[in-house]
Amino acid sequence: MSLSGAWRCQSSSASPPEPSASAGRRPSQAGKYSLRGLISPFGRFRPARRRRGLLPALLCLPLLAGLAAGSPALGATVSVSVNGGNIPENGTSSSSFEVSVSPAQSVAVPIRMCLTSSESSLDGITVRQGHQVLTLTKGCVTGSVLAGGNFSVQITGNADSIDKPDEFIRATLSADPDNPLPAGVGFSLLGSRATLVIIDDDPTVVRLARIGTGAIDEGQTAEFTVTLGRALVVEEFIDVPLAISGAGVTTGDWSLSEKTGRNLNTGVSLADTDTATPFVRYHGAGARTATLLLRATGDNANEGGLETFTVALGPDGSATYGSFDHPDHPTNVGGGADPSGKASERSFNVQVNDATVPAVLSIEAPADANEGDSGTRSLNFTVRTSGGIPGNVSYKVCFAGTATIHTGAGAIPAGADYRQSAATGSPPCISGTFSSSAVAQAQNVTVEVKGDTDAELDETVVATLSFAGSPPAGATLAL
Repeated sequence: MSLSGAWRCQSSSASPPEPSASAGRRPSQAGKYSLRGLISPFGRFRPARRRRGLLPALLCLPLLAGLAAGSPALGATVSVSVNGGNIPENGTSSSSFEVSVSPAQSVAVPIRMCLTSSESSLDGITVRQGHQVLTLTKGCVTGSVLAGGNFSVQITGNADSIDKPDEFIRATLSADPDNPLPAGVGFSLLGSRATLVIIDDDPTVVRLARIGTGAIDEGQTAEFTVTLGRALVVEEFIDVPLAISGAGVTTGDWSLSEKTGRNLNTGVSLADTDTATPFVRYHGAGARTATLLLRATGDNANEGGLETFTVALGPDGSATYGSFDHPDHPTNVGGGADPSGKASERSFNVQVNDATVPAVLSIEAPADANEGDSGTRSLNFTVRTSGGIPGNVSYKVCFAGTATIHTGAGAIPAGADYRQSAATGSPPCISGTFSSSAVAQAQNVTVEVKGDTDAELDETVVATLSFAGSPPAGATLAL
């Protein structure tokens, strides 16, 4: 059966046919379907006029397909992705933003790609297509995704020696104002943006500095700062190890804490403060300076004023001056972190004076003893210090009492009861010296008692302790 002249696909804008003269009435409209009527606003097939038979509409479909030949496919999307991943800022490594259309088109698709940076400008990168360096117009470049291909720009991080956060480069797609997208092509909802990271390779330098100078007393504090070369940004962190040492210094001799106050220690915390190797953690936006207090513990012991605390940046790692990128003290900052190259910015010393604790000198007498009937026996008077002394202390012991002393060498003569051959002067005295020390000391002063058979009363030896010259500050005699 021929359908020619009986059915036709007609544009909705076409004029209706004239009435047939032979029929004397209007022809049937059952076969009239417009292109507008094929697809309803709700996605269902709907004739433009009366629904009378589906066959005419089906016959129109080959014509519609023919109209689409050589045109963009309906529902094609344009998206951008990163090819090559994140790159270091070494001036040679590159990554690229690649724009593609899915499904692939048989015609070129014009696009505009605009680049933005987490830095204040795009000066830190070089943009190329092939071997040609591109000059961006307000950060943007235009081009086309060729039929069956893609559009690509290469990004290279420029080498420098500036410590800064990792740089985030974002590519955003939009229509070229001068060349609109073909009908049926749009941008991917999630794929119209892509980001790559330029990883900074310059270390963050850490500096140590004491605030103030001079010695401190036990119970007092020395203030110091540990400062990064720049403030950290969101999600960055650095662990900086410290080492506190000194001759005879233990963790019981000091304590470490953060100084409190407005605008102090933003993003700073301390850890392992009960060890000789505590560390400072910096974390998050604005973290840069730790202001810390080292307190010398008062121990009520004279230590000769010889304590010295050394505070230094920790020596872990393998860099020239040590590195803070040890697994125990990690960082996620590009380029890592290193101590300053200046010795004065890596350590300092604090002299600690002993608290004023009197060093008391005393003398102890031996127990009472029988003199015996013959020969001699030795008895000791003991001179002691109660603790450490901050300097040399000279003393003398002078003898008196009812017993008679002999100060010469040889046998104790008749009429004498005991001997102290080193004693001189009147009254006879013997001298001694204690050297500066952090601990208590003791020295003996010996006398020899002569035995005899003489009938006599009990006799006494009185030994009196005194300083020989001016004693050092903090040294006293027992009452």
